[in-house]
Amino acid sequence: MLQDSVPASDAYSDPAYYTPDVPMMQQTLPKVAREYMHQLIAFERKFSSLLWEGKFMDTDGFSLESGQVLAKSYQRSNQLGIMIWNFTEKPQSAIPKVPGYVLKEAHEPEAGKVAANQPIPPQTVRLMVYEKSSK
Repeated sequence: MLQDSVPASDAYSDPAYYTPDVPMMQQTLPKVAREYMHQLIAFERKFSSLLWEGKFMDTDGFSLESGQVLAKSYQRSNQLGIMIWNFTEKPQSAIPKVPGYVLKEAHEPEAGKVAANQPIPPQTVRLMVYEKSSK
């Protein structure tokens, strides 16, 4: 993207997790892709205490009754962050059940703070931030 072009298929020959939609990536203008990457990095930095410094818990600490999203948790101190990815082309409702925790806020890279009960837009991630209940 630095050379004003998007990666070709061979750049994704050994993906760590999920191979991106290469045709979609190639249709994305490099400037748009760069701007979105900047948004994602800023989002990660804003929530670095959970996403970078917290302990990756995979799917521990919560349950979610939706096969239409992928969710992973991060724990730090009295907080649990659940990153939810709507990988579909339709909005999806997804509110994790987190025993012993209270939902504090929900954020998306593009929209900022959002209502937790609103559907997650297509091809979007949302971070749900919970705090340990004092009860």
